[in-house]
Amino acid sequence: MPSTLKNPQVAKLAEQAINLLLAKTTDKRLERALNLLIDAAAKNEGGSLGGSLRGHFLCELLKQAAISIQALLAAPGAAVDAIVDQLTTHWLPQAVMRVALKSLLNAAITTCPGVTALTTLHLQVAFAAIALCPKTDQHPSLNTTCAAPLTKAGISHGLDSN
Repeated sequence: MPSTLKNPQVAKLAEQAINLLLAKTTDKRLERALNLLIDAAAKNEGGSLGGSLRGHFLCELLKQAAISIQALLAAPGAAVDAIVDQLTTHWLPQAVMRVALKSLLNAAITTCPGVTALTTLHLQVAFAAIALCPKTDQHPSLNTTCAAPLTKAGISHGLDSN
């Protein structure tokens, strides 16, 4: 386990940054909190990051966080697929069970405040990745991992889709 994960200062700075994201902070406090976190983690590992590297580190870190949150949001559907594949053997019952269970799961999830908060956090992290990237043209993967979910949610992101 990297020593950064065991450092209480880094953990505290990470928690502060996440709390700012959850609080929908729109000023420079989020960027400062993330820069402090990155600098502390780099120092803890015996290195340092310049301003330009830090900017790209931030957008990459946030992109990876957005991908991770998206994977968490997709996990229930994948679990249904695994359960249906394991418990049924005939193609017709599999198809029926898959649709029925996913419909029930979606109905349950849409009323769950935790899922709503996680979905909101996913969009906030995706937006932050794009907003903090100094040169989005150097990160074309932001289009699919961050801009596409924002577009699907109807949120303007200002990222070229070239």
